[in-house]
Amino acid sequence: MGKVLVVGSSNMDIVIYVDKLPRLGETRLAKDVKFFYGGKGANQAVAIAKLGLEVSLIGRVGKDEFGSGLIENLNKNNIDTSLVILDKTAKTGTAYITVDAKGNNSILVNSGANSKLTVSDLKKNEGILKKYDYIILQMEIPFKIVSYVINIAKEMGKIIIFNLSPATNIGDNLLKKIDFLVVNENELKFILKMDDNNFIKTENFKDVFNITKKLKINLVLTVGEKGSYYFGNDGSFLKSEPFNVNAVDSTASGDAFIGGFVFGLYKKYPIDKIMKIANAAGAYSVSHYGAQQSLPTKNDLKKLTEKIMVMY
Repeated sequence: MGKVLVVGSSNMDIVIYVDKLPRLGETRLAKDVKFFYGGKGANQAVAIAKLGLEVSLIGRVGKDEFGSGLIENLNKNNIDTSLVILDKTAKTGTAYITVDAKGNNSILVNSGANSKLTVSDLKKNEGILKKYDYIILQMEIPFKIVSYVINIAKEMGKIIIFNLSPATNIGDNLLKKIDFLVVNENELKFILKMDDNNFIKTENFKDVFNITKKLKINLVLTVGEKGSYYFGNDGSFLKSEPFNVNAVDSTASGDAFIGGFVFGLYKKYPIDKIMKIANAAGAYSVSHYGAQQSLPTKNDLKKLTEKIMVMY
């Protein structure tokens, strides 16, 4: 079995805990403020590594205290950081996350050094992609990087898992080259150009099936406490029920889900088991505070539910 390569962001998360998310123009008092290592790319790399897979990360951080801390933490999680570039001029990316009493959040990201990652940086290591079987991407890095990696990975026959977050219009020609597109409700609405999510509430997924058929991709939809859905490029469909947990912080739940999903793919499990593992990983994360601190190991998932006891 091959290795996993994540191409993505590394951020310092500044998390503000409140009883209720403030409305526009409203001032509210925070209950606490904490600093966590994060960034979708780094989070997903850690999520996958904690489940026992070999992972490398391509990215860019500032040559500053946050950047040094991020790399040290990634190394502690057994992630190969030899492809993470230290930027001497740009600051490490930061994310400002507000979390309410129910674990819901709103996030603002200052990309910093993440936005300075260039195609030239990748071309220096283009041949390295050959040793990986699974390529994971998100949208907290420049579009040119995402496009370049997807095109090269497709030519090499790699399995591409793409998390379209933040939601961005990347075009059908690029989407067609993705094997698994992972989105939440808001990101799916963006793709379908819809203003509301009534089609999700009523499970009227006609337009989703049309997209998967048109683009010939597999689409995974996460819906938080309601579980997740799988739409296969062969017309197959699966609803995966959620695990009931006490939600306190959903910051990295989507990244945990992707970690579980990639683990299941790597192990060649059937899609129903893959989705259960991914749901369990997301549920574990949302029941713990922070980003990378909240990501589960295989033992954590076993303790959460006996439904996926056999994971080897």
